[in-house]
Order: sequence, then structure tokens, then C-alpha cells
Amino acid sequence: MFETTDSNDALFSADFNTESTLDTISPQSTSSSSSVFYDRGTLEADIFSLPPGYQLSVVSGNGNVEYGDGFYDTLDLSNISIDSVELGFVKNDEGYYYDAGDGRRTFDSVIFSNGRQLLFEGVERIVFADRMLDLTFKPDDTYFDAQWNLHAMGVQTAWQLTTGTDDVLIGVQDTGLALTSSGGTHPDLQDETWNLSDNIRDNFYLNDGAGGVEKQTTSHGTAVQGIISAETNNGIGIAGINWNSDVYNIDVLNGQEFDLELNLAEATQAMIDQATSQGQKLVINMSIGKSLLAEPYLEELVAANQDNVLFVIASGNGGEDKIGDPELSSPSSLAMEYDNVVAVGASSREIDDYTGDAVPLGTRTSYSNYGEGITVMGPTYVPSISATSEGDLTYDYFNGTSAAAPNVAGVASLVWSANNDLSASQVKQIISETAYDLGREGYDLVYGSGLVNADGAVRMAIATEPETTLSDYNYSLSTTPALSYTTSSDSAVVSSVSERDAVTTSTISSDRANNFEVQNDVVERSGNSELPTSLFDYDAPELQQIAKLDAELVREDLYSSPLYQ
Repeated sequence: MFETTDSNDALFSADFNTESTLDTISPQSTSSSSSVFYDRGTLEADIFSLPPGYQLSVVSGNGNVEYGDGFYDTLDLSNISIDSVELGFVKNDEGYYYDAGDGRRTFDSVIFSNGRQLLFEGVERIVFADRMLDLTFKPDDTYFDAQWNLHAMGVQTAWQLTTGTDDVLIGVQDTGLALTSSGGTHPDLQDETWNLSDNIRDNFYLNDGAGGVEKQTTSHGTAVQGIISAETNNGIGIAGINWNSDVYNIDVLNGQEFDLELNLAEATQAMIDQATSQGQKLVINMSIGKSLLAEPYLEELVAANQDNVLFVIASGNGGEDKIGDPELSSPSSLAMEYDNVVAVGASSREIDDYTGDAVPLGTRTSYSNYGEGITVMGPTYVPSISATSEGDLTYDYFNGTSAAAPNVAGVASLVWSANNDLSASQVKQIISETAYDLGREGYDLVYGSGLVNADGAVRMAIATEPETTLSDYNYSLSTTPALSYTTSSDSAVVSSVSERDAVTTSTISSDRANNFEVQNDVVERSGNSELPTSLFDYDAPELQQIAKLDAELVREDLYSSPLYQ
């Protein structure tokens, strides 16, 4: 019978030390090019096995959109005893550097008794003849299983290497955060929000474009920040991408006389000043669209801060109007000129949330702007926290390129946490080089470099200059296990190798599949998705109704989320 092993206890004692020493393997070190096998994997659950006849095998799990459904990127070594191999894990300062032709990264490793080598990344489970290793941390947040966006980006494996550090400040420029009557924020938001008093308040009123005001039903800024930094492993709600970095939220949209709004340039300068005072690198998320004609100094700040400030900006929601004449909304169009600006398009899971049509995983949503400057894609129509103008603090699905951008911003903050010596342009380059290719092979003007890959990006960040001094690594598995071998009651246990399918499946626990209510009387289902509107993308079409899909269609054809059960 397998002994099930869980490495959760060992994952989060410290972030990766970029001064550690790892060996380098290169294709030239093998006898011939045919002696290297590379399996690039997919965005779904893959089962990898050791192919015969290769001295070096390399596998990439990428993200796994099926992770929340209980299917895992699995390394099947079920005909081999764990005692016959040497394991190396990057999180334990082991493993190898390797460039398989798509960028030098750090890989975990298996060394076999006959000298053959297996390098892997993005793998969630290893099955040996006598032991099964779980390599990810699954937090106890109620709706984590429904967060397909995190799973598709490989955040669950990137967390092995970093969960964020205080070397990074995340800036959110949006509507502000919805506050309770007592002045508090959503109970599932981290406490590390640094703000300027009333600049954080969301009053639910936005300019309607005709000289008046329009009352919103949900808090756009609350949903944006929830994706990036919701409190994780706290037993309620959702998990945020970054657990530890400070967040600075400034209202740049409302513009009412009772709201201390800053414009984009003023907010950017305030965030730069705060990051500089703390010696932090700065990631700024802008899930908005504003004409730069009204923001004359923003471009100057972008140009002057290309080392320490990365701008992650939604591409805009006017894609339907751009066919034949594609272009990005401003200010995401700055990505055409500046290496510290990331323009983010929106990718679907299985349903286009504009048309309701079934689409392949990763397909650009029909409203997502594209064209010159598009950098990468982020998931959209994803669970996040929310709030209503009536004062209810809730959870709901959030869509538009507004939702895609914070997914990428959260990953960028992990990349910079893994290696704080990188420049902003290097972070953009890493995110681009490690993205999962979509559409036409290679970079294109519809998908950019593809869907952001958190695990691959963090691994490349660790391997990126400043170069470390490499030396021979002596494995010590026999005396110091690479994992903490303790039985986990939460992991699957199977009785024989023939039951391999059971290794890659599990059942969502009943407490996560019941309903939207959690252990807080102010947290309940609102029933309304946050929708992209012309208020957030100045040249968007009328999209207020685009995501109001029939509830039965969502339940039956989307992804059977516990959010809808």
C-alpha cells in the first residue's frame, strides 16, 4: 500500500534564498541531442512517466485548471521505490538550473541509481511504488477549489517557492475599497493595506460620462484587490495570490466632492514615495481605462521608473469593436513603448462570458482588446470578494479585463518576491517568456505571449541574474529527507499501483460544496457579477449585461463550481 506523504509542513518556513547554489545541466552535457526528452505538458491535469532511452528527461506541469476538481499533474514513477532515487527540491535549495530552449529556470530533480536524470516543474504529485508525495499546499479557504484562475496559472506550485515578501509593495489604483459602517474592510482582505485615509473609500458613485453620477451595485476595487491579496488559509472565502506583501489602495475613479480622489499620476507618485521609503519594488495594478490626454504626467512617471515600478494594466473591453482595427485602450497602450508596462488581455475557461459560447480553454474573450503591445493573458470570470452599495460584504464572480489584470499583477508580485534584485523590465520579460503559449505559435497580437504561468515565472526569477556561484551539489536524501514524511489525512490513499486513477482524483469536501454562506453573518452570496462598463474602459461598448448568463447554463456547462451549489 502506498504511504501518502504531504509536504505542506515544510513549504513555508522561508522564501527561496537566491544565493543558494545549484548545479547547471545543459543539453551539451549529454551524449547527443536525442538523449534529452522534454514534455511541455498542458493547462490540464497531466500524468508524466519516465520515457525509456533518455539520459535526461524534463517535464513541465504548467498550470492545471482541473486541480480544484481533484485531478493532479502527476509524475508516475509507480514502478520505482522512493529509496532507490535521490530527490532534489528547489524549495530546499536543491535541484538544478536548466534551459530547455524556453529560458533558464530552476527544476526539481530525481536522480536514478543508473545515473539517469529527471527534471520537473509544476508537478503536484509524485507516485512511487511505496510512497506518494503531495507537492502543493491546499489552503482551507472555502472556495479555493473553485479558483480555477489560480490553478490554471500554477499558483499552487509557485507557493512552494514564495508566498510574497515585504520587499514588494502592490499598488491598486481603482474605485477604492468598500468599507463597513464602522470603517473596516472586507473580513477576507489582508490587513497589510497601506492607504491615505479617505483615498481608500469606495462610495459606489462614478461619473456616468454625461456630467452626472451613476450608482454602482458592486465594488470594483474590492474585487480587484481580492484576487491579488485576499487573506489565505483563514477558513473562509477565497485565497489571494500574494499572502504577505503590503498593498496600497488608492481611489482614482470616483471623482465626487465627498471623495478624496487622486488622478493616476498623483496616485502613482504617492505609491512610488511609499515604496521608496520602505526600500520596496512596486507593482501597480490598473484595471481601468483612461485617456492619457487627461493624465499628462503618468507617462513621465512610467518612463522615469523603469527599474523599480512595474505597471500591470487591463487591455480594455472593446474587443468586439476592434476587429479589423485592433488596439489597446489607454493607458495599457503604454506597453508598446515601455518595458515596465504589461498589457493584459482576458482568457476564458470554457465559456465566453460575453457570448455564452463554449470555447477552448484559454481562448481570448470576445470583448478583450488586443493588438500591438499586448503582453500576456490572464484568466477572467473568476471568484473574488465583493461588496454591495447596500453594505453587504460578499463573494462573487468577477469578469472583464479588469479581472484578468490583477491575476497577472499578483503573479508579478510573487516573481519579484522570489528575486528582488530584478528590474521591472526583467519581471515583464520573465512573465512573457514563461507564459503558456496560446493561439498562433510564439508571440502574436491576439494573445501576446500566452497565459501567465506563476510556477515557471518564479522558477525563472530564481535563476535570473545576478548569477549565483555554481558548485557540485551533494545529495543527502539518506540522512536529510527532502520532504517531511508525515501521513496526511487529507490526501488520497490507494492500495495498489493498479489504482493509479485514484491517485489523481478526489472529492470536494461537503463543507466546500454546500452554499455561499460562511462563518460570518455579513458574508453571503450577492448574486451579481462585477461587469466591465464604459466607466472602467473609456472606449468600451455597452457591456453592463454581457455576463448575466443563465444560472442553469453556468451550473451545467461552466465548471460545476461549489459557488453555484
